[in-house]
Amino acid sequence: MARKSIYRDHISFPDDELEGDHVSHHWFYFSGDSVWLQDYGVHFHVTRVFFSRDGIRSHPKFSVLYAQLYDADWREVKGMLQLQTSAPVKPKETFFLGLFRSFLPSQLYRRENEFLDGPLTSSTNMKFPQILPIPFRQNSESFLGPEDPRITLRKNPLGFEEPMIVFNMKSYELGNKRCLHTYFPFTETLTPLLIQGYPPLGNQKNWVPFFDPTEAVNTHAQFLYNLNPLEVLNCDLATGACRFIQGSAAGNSVLKLNDLKLSKMRGGSTLWPIPDALQTKLSTGKRLWVGFARAHLVNCGCGDSMYRPNLFVLQQNTFTGEYEVLANSEFLDFDVEITPWKNPPGEDPVCEGVNVLIPNGISYWYVRETKKPKKSPFGLFGGIASLGEPKATSTAKDSLKSRSSGSVAETFSEGPNPGSFDDYMGLTISSGDANVQIVHIRGLLNHIALLPGLFDDVDSGSFQDIESLASGKTPLFTERRWSNAVGCALQYSSFYCMKLGAANDKVLEMKKTKEYQEKAKAEAEAKAKVDAERIKEETRIKEIEEEERKVKQALEMDEKKKEEHRKAMHQGENK
Repeated sequence: MARKSIYRDHISFPDDELEGDHVSHHWFYFSGDSVWLQDYGVHFHVTRVFFSRDGIRSHPKFSVLYAQLYDADWREVKGMLQLQTSAPVKPKETFFLGLFRSFLPSQLYRRENEFLDGPLTSSTNMKFPQILPIPFRQNSESFLGPEDPRITLRKNPLGFEEPMIVFNMKSYELGNKRCLHTYFPFTETLTPLLIQGYPPLGNQKNWVPFFDPTEAVNTHAQFLYNLNPLEVLNCDLATGACRFIQGSAAGNSVLKLNDLKLSKMRGGSTLWPIPDALQTKLSTGKRLWVGFARAHLVNCGCGDSMYRPNLFVLQQNTFTGEYEVLANSEFLDFDVEITPWKNPPGEDPVCEGVNVLIPNGISYWYVRETKKPKKSPFGLFGGIASLGEPKATSTAKDSLKSRSSGSVAETFSEGPNPGSFDDYMGLTISSGDANVQIVHIRGLLNHIALLPGLFDDVDSGSFQDIESLASGKTPLFTERRWSNAVGCALQYSSFYCMKLGAANDKVLEMKKTKEYQEKAKAEAEAKAKVDAERIKEETRIKEIEEEERKVKQALEMDEKKKEEHRKAMHQGENK
């Protein structure tokens, strides 16, 4: 009850608004992310839901995180989830996806009645769906509560994986400054992340979390603070204390965080380690992660600004501990229709205002089988080659296309070839900050396996680096490492934006034709007629309700007069 009353204090509606319009006019959602929980056989999904008093999507009063469970076929599971309190016995099969249901043992599929174990009586049970109990205090008139949630899996001290949610939120204790937080929903543990040695900025966001997959227990998490130049943080999950381990700030060569110039390429999804099917074939001393950053380009040729996902590969030299961006793609759109930004919803031109497609997180990455090596006819990175447009289909069939030239493909085909992978990745995205979708991508690992130099040996590092790692210390890399890959990706992303703008101009010219205008006029008239009927019906209902109220009031007055008359008669008889 206390939790409900806290939210109720922030909710109010216009006096003249119909109650039936409260939800559609004031409640919105987007920015959802999920992870597959192997130990439970479910997807753990979190969505940002927010309330806007004035009904403007870009001006929320407060936000909450709404948690749901889905089975392998993406059907919602409701009820109680019994949480692990000790290391579980995992099934022999790895996971997943409704696509592979026929390949999986039945114990990976849990239906709703298996979670319905009665009322919530202990901390080892969690009810779904639910609003996560993340507290926030009244410290401003708007933008309260958690925003931009990202989820990743953490190996906890009990020996099993649990979801870790990372989000930004205004902090009352920090004077209304926005900072990153971690939240563990199974234990309801909330921790703000603060960079040691620097006063907090007024607005901290867009940190990209990832873990070392070789660790038995993840007591610390790494975050990409900036992509170009690369700035990396290491954060203690128990205390929230963070320090730079790579970049100019690692050597205290900057006096304040504002001195760090942030790249146009930043934020995006969580990072996912390369599956063992490929990682085990790489040179000793090389470890890879994959993620989708999001570049933000202003006045690039289509609207005021544009956001799109950019695939990138992060590499670590495990001899030295140093990270670098190995590859970065141009803008991707996955052939997804972009939701207009305009509010209230309407027929928004494609290249007007803000044009947004945001990567939220990687839900899973599954390798079903490895085929025999074969010469690949396509490439992904290098030169002008880049990722094509995967189709956002539920079947995820052959969703990668190539635009690379034959000469580039021949270059990629040289050198070691680990084989052909049948892999599937799930990526959650949001279009126009108005929805949450999942794209199933097939064959991505094959592209990554063809990166130039992927199988080359790495520098074993200096004696000081190796000695530092052996002693359990994290070495610091204070040199600014700029990435040609990021610069190239931004350049070709600008070309994407300009091409989209040119194509939109042609569409606008077509809309000027007489035939199109007549069709648009007819559709507008039909819509106006429907709206008029709706308003007429709403007015009629209001009039009926008002008449009923008056009748009820008259009856109450009449009953009151009768009661007063009866009392007067009774008093007269007593005299």
